[in-house]
Amino acid sequence: MKRLISATFATVALVVSLSNQAIAQSKSSPVPALLDRLGMTYKEQDGYFLVLAGVDGGRTQTGFILPEIAKIGDVEYIRVGSVSQISKTPPNAENTKKLQPSSFNDSLSKWTRTFTDEMYVTGYFSVVPLKSDSDSARQDIIKILNIADTAEKDLTGKDEF
Repeated sequence: MKRLISATFATVALVVSLSNQAIAQSKSSPVPALLDRLGMTYKEQDGYFLVLAGVDGGRTQTGFILPEIAKIGDVEYIRVGSVSQISKTPPNAENTKKLQPSSFNDSLSKWTRTFTDEMYVTGYFSVVPLKSDSDSARQDIIKILNIADTAEKDLTGKDEF
């Protein structure tokens, strides 16, 4: 299972084009300070930061946060993603049609369905303002993980991620 999760996040890292520069930036990234301020437990892996949080229904969901900061206008954002399904066969087209951006950060969030390394990966990505107050930032991260977890439950019926 750990191997699958590690392979999953390595694959997702490729999907979002995590470069050597991003890995180097993780050392000076403001993300660890933010996660410390939020009281979230995290682990650095392959240049990005993994968080595991409890979500609705007594389930858990793993998310990853890229070390680079995105800037839109004067606002800096962290990018948060989570995987909902990994399979060797294409995802069920009828079920994946239901994956729509939520009302949460619609214009700054998206579902991705990609094929890489002989695996199909479905994941959800969104952003959280870096300078948010602690309660809002934590709630936004948990909301992103909840969206991905709900899709995982609908797509697979499992709680793997």
